[in-house]
Amino acid sequence: MTGVLHYAQRVYQERYLGTDQKAVLALMHLNKRARAYHRKLLAAAKMATWQGGELDVEDRELLEKARQEAVEAFAVYADSIVTGYELENLMKYDSPDVLKSVVDRLYNLQRTGIFKDAHSPFDRTKPVWRYKLNAFSQEEKKMFVLFTLRDLFDHGQKRRST
Repeated sequence: MTGVLHYAQRVYQERYLGTDQKAVLALMHLNKRARAYHRKLLAAAKMATWQGGELDVEDRELLEKARQEAVEAFAVYADSIVTGYELENLMKYDSPDVLKSVVDRLYNLQRTGIFKDAHSPFDRTKPVWRYKLNAFSQEEKKMFVLFTLRDLFDHGQKRRST
């Protein structure tokens, strides 16, 4: 579930920005560097040690390097447009709102904990197992049942092949 959620978030960011994965990752790295530099500036200002000059030259250089890498990644993406269908491929989904709603639903499903990696504490000798799915919508119940059936089927196939 975590992998699906990360994938959906990345696709949403790519579509929202109109770029590829490399440009999104460079932008995330730039934001991380900017936050770190900004935190240092705020900490120095709180201690009244900052006189308005350059606080940490090394951090500032890392920030500038990350900024340049992000610009280069966006330029590489723009240069990689070959077929002319790249924009249409970005627009496969009606709008970023569609992807945002998918990401929100996946996040809500992850928070329920029903798809966690730990196995349910069922007694293997009892023929009927019960899941409490009252909090789920009809679509979420259906998805859970399909995933659970697929998991049971795969487990049975593994047992049969060994």
